[in-house]
Amino acid sequence: MLTPVTILTDYDRVAFRNEEIKEKMIGYRVNEYLVVSYNGLNSSQFKIYSLTTGKPAIDLRFATIEDAMGFAEWMSETYKDYLPLWESFPDADIIQLSQWSIKNGVNIAEIISKTSTKKPIHLNQMECLKEY
Repeated sequence: MLTPVTILTDYDRVAFRNEEIKEKMIGYRVNEYLVVSYNGLNSSQFKIYSLTTGKPAIDLRFATIEDAMGFAEWMSETYKDYLPLWESFPDADIIQLSQWSIKNGVNIAEIISKTSTKKPIHLNQMECLKEY
C-alpha cells in the first residue's frame, strides 16, 4: 500500500556509499536492497537508493523522508522478486525490466517515467499508483 511512513524508529540506520557524490552516507534501510537518505548534499530532499550499488533506485526526489519511506516500502513489495537483480546487474533498471512481468507493470512504469524529477514530490502526487 502506498502510504507515508510515520515511525522511522522501526527502521535500521545504515551506512552506504552514495555513488552520485562518492561519499559515505547514513540512511534508513527498507529491506536488504533499498535505503532512503537525503539527496546527496541537499538535506531537504530525499531519494531511494540501492543499498547494493549506492546508486539511485529510482529517478524521483521526495519532499519528506516519510514520503520517500512510504514509496520505498511500496517499491519493496511491488518489485520484491526483481530487486535481487542488482547483485548481478548493478545498473539494471528494475522498473523497466519488470514492467511486462508484474501486474499493471506497464502502467506503473509509464506513471513513474512521467512524474517530474525537477522538483521534490509528495506521496499524494502518486495517488494513481494506490490502485496497483
